[in-house]
Amino acid sequence: MQMGRRLGYRQCESSAVGAVMKKSEMEWHAGCLREASAAIELKLRQRPIDLSVFDDCVGAFEHIVPSLRLRAKECPDSTPDLVPAYRAIESYAPAFFAHDAIDAMYEHITTSRYLKKPEFPFLEMARRTQAREQEALALWNWIERNPGGEQRLLWREAGVDRSAGISTLDQWVESGVVIRVPLGPTYMLSFTSDLSAPIVGMCPNCGVTGKARRESLYEHRECQRCGAGVFYHLVQTPHT
Repeated sequence: MQMGRRLGYRQCESSAVGAVMKKSEMEWHAGCLREASAAIELKLRQRPIDLSVFDDCVGAFEHIVPSLRLRAKECPDSTPDLVPAYRAIESYAPAFFAHDAIDAMYEHITTSRYLKKPEFPFLEMARRTQAREQEALALWNWIERNPGGEQRLLWREAGVDRSAGISTLDQWVESGVVIRVPLGPTYMLSFTSDLSAPIVGMCPNCGVTGKARRESLYEHRECQRCGAGVFYHLVQTPHT
């Protein structure tokens, strides 16, 4: 599982740009957003989910504001759609610790006067997604500390509300990261691989590789070569 890729996007939003953008340009952006949304939805239907979907989401950001402006112009009384690129990050990025995608969405929304308009749900969505990542980290740490622990104890001891955390746990089970074994009225939880096992990791910023424990994939750390704060990528070998 690759975590926390360094993602970039083009900020195509300023009020000045929006004010002078021609309708034909907005229509072009809307078409690009529809294509990107279809590709995102396709990857989300794959099992396990193709984690490159977060690249696609961030790549779609530049088309969102022009598309929303076009919709507002053509259908001024319509309710704004929950943009698939945002929705995918909100729904899946916390469970897979795609921190850069979460940060990119937060920056994209909070630096846009248009997206922060009170009638839009996007600012609250960005804040909620950041909170879900912290909840996912708490759940992860509990399972790591309590291999074979009972799910009924997870929520109280990890300090995460079940209604908020169950989707994260379900995604880990579905993707094969966590195994959930029935135990009477509850389940036993454990990771499907030994987190202390040695792996080869790669810095996504400078490309340097090195050996580490598997658990290092899920820790945000500073690269000793380039100094960037990153999540290391797993380098696939015949033994990983």
